[in-house]
Amino acid sequence: MKLKLTASAFMILIGFSFSQASAAVCKVEMHDIGSIVGIGSTHEEAFEDAATKCFDRRVALRGGMPDEETALELINICANIKCESKARN
Repeated sequence: MKLKLTASAFMILIGFSFSQASAAVCKVEMHDIGSIVGIGSTHEEAFEDAATKCFDRRVALRGGMPDEETALELINICANIKCESKARN
């Protein structure tokens, strides 16, 4: 019984290692907020992660959630980022 649990745990760790090794990455360098790295299991998820980090960083730099018009501008900026790197780790 102990051997089965150990083997199962080992297989889970191996699966975790492979899933981490095949993560997609979206790297973006922005002149005003620095570099952002989005990570996901697909390029779309990595892009979404980078866009969310972009928005969150801009909100944090402003000291909190801005008014609606400014928030929409920030969303537009972050939704239109271009990944410099789409490599898989």
